[in-house]
Amino acid sequence: MSLTNLLQAATGIVGRGAFFQWCLNVSNSLSGSGSGAVYPQYAYAKSSAAQAGVTADTTLELETDGLTNGISRDPGTGDSWVLTAGKVYALSFGGFFDTFSDATGGQLSITWVDDNNVALVSGSAQCPAMIFSPGTNTTARCTASSLTFVYQPPAVDIQRVVKIRCTAATGTANKPNSSWWASIIEIPVAA
Repeated sequence: MSLTNLLQAATGIVGRGAFFQWCLNVSNSLSGSGSGAVYPQYAYAKSSAAQAGVTADTTLELETDGLTNGISRDPGTGDSWVLTAGKVYALSFGGFFDTFSDATGGQLSITWVDDNNVALVSGSAQCPAMIFSPGTNTTARCTASSLTFVYQPPAVDIQRVVKIRCTAATGTANKPNSSWWASIIEIPVAA
C-alpha cells in the first residue's frame, strides 16, 4: 500500500483539496516518483560501546551507523560527519551518562562543534550546550536529555565537519553502552 493510500485511509480525504495534494507530493518525494523528486540528506548513528572517562575536550564516540543518505563520516576520525555548505540541517543528539566521578557536583557540557572544536554558529545563534549532572547524590547517573539545533554551514566552506563534544566538565563520567544517538536531517529550502 502506498503512502498516499495510507494517508487517504487515515484522513478520509480522496483525491482533492490542498491537503491531498500535499500528501501526494510527500508520497512522491519519498517514493522517488513524480517529477523533480529530491531526497534530503540524512544520517543516524548510535553508540554501541561504553566510553569511560568522558571529560572536557572529549569527542563522543558513536560507532554504529544507521540509515544514511548523502552525509558521510569524516574519514580522519570516524566520530564526525561531513556536511555540505549552503544546505540547512537539523542536528540532534541525545543520551545520558553514569558513574560521575563527583556524584554531588559533577557536570558535563555537551554540544555540536566543528573540526576545530568550536561550538557551531548558524547566523548569529550559537549552538547551546546540554548540561549533564547526576540525578541524585546516590545514583551518580543523569536523566537522558536531547538537543536539536538548526544549522547552516557557512557559504565560504565547501563542506563542514561536525561532531558531538564535551566542551567543559567538572570531573568525569561514563557513557554507557548503547546510551547515545545522533541524527542529522537536511531541511529542504526552496531555491
